[in-house]
Amino acid sequence: MQTIDLGSKFLFCYLQNGVITIKLNRPERRNACTIEMANGIKRAALIAEQDKTIDVLVITGTEDSFCVGGDMTKHYENPRPYSIEELDVLITMPFNYLERCNKIVIAAVNGACHAGGLDMILCADITIASNQATFRAPELLRGIADGWLGARLPQRVGLAKAKHMIFTAATINAQKAEAIGLISEVVPHDQLMIEAYDIAEKIKHTGPQARGMLKKQINAQLPAFDLEIFQRSTQSEEAKEGIDAFINKREPIWPR
Repeated sequence: MQTIDLGSKFLFCYLQNGVITIKLNRPERRNACTIEMANGIKRAALIAEQDKTIDVLVITGTEDSFCVGGDMTKHYENPRPYSIEELDVLITMPFNYLERCNKIVIAAVNGACHAGGLDMILCADITIASNQATFRAPELLRGIADGWLGARLPQRVGLAKAKHMIFTAATINAQKAEAIGLISEVVPHDQLMIEAYDIAEKIKHTGPQARGMLKKQINAQLPAFDLEIFQRSTQSEEAKEGIDAFINKREPIWPR
């Protein structure tokens, strides 16, 4: 087993038998991503793409959370100045990289999968979940229009179910997520990683170039991400109020 440093103390990453595994390990914050974590996941996707010996990338979480999105407290792990480019959320976020990677990405959802965590699984190729997992799209509660979510959730679950999830911010369990097509399979919690690696093993028997070409063809049919609405909304007074209300655990007072 080869350990890989992704530049974040909250990411454990290793390569073994053609499979690169990323484990988000910040359970005290429900695996909310720091900028270093987001950059690290992106880096793992690039490593997988460039290494011909790698067939599959597996991403999972720890304890009762997969990932609940980005850290809204703007926590940085490294005490150094960041460039504007490094802080640009459109550049930092790993979703595009997971989707564009020519290797197969498996999301093994062990627990809460909300916000950016949901975006990650929507950009993965195969998603399986523990029977203890939950799924939620809470961005509108923060006043944020998520361009990744809007482009991928309707494609995955259909327009009616996507609108219901997005506009109510309701939490659904793993069984319902499987029923609506958000994920491909629910497994017992203690069998999650066994099943993830079993799927990876099956993938490894297929032709690497052919599957990469098919992934590219399938994804070419998906709509483009509208990241302008995301950027515009994150800079709005509405988002400032929504994020402040979330951090301070109060109801937002939306500017009209």
